[in-house]
Amino acid sequence: MDDEREWRFDIDDVGTENEDEVEANGGYNDEIARLRSADPEPGSPSAENAAFVALGAIVTVTVLLLLLGVL
Repeated sequence: MDDEREWRFDIDDVGTENEDEVEANGGYNDEIARLRSADPEPGSPSAENAAFVALGAIVTVTVLLLLLGVL
């Protein structure tokens, strides 16, 4: 059973599927660096999103109360 949990391949054995394409595009590191440096602006939640969150909370509490036999 321990044999099933071990990795079958090393990262060096697998590699990337499109190494030439990755090198031609400058690699993924440039894209990752750009995404990490981006400063997301906080936005205000829409009424629709708030309604779905509230509905989800109400349904969750109701189901839990039904399972506990309170309702």
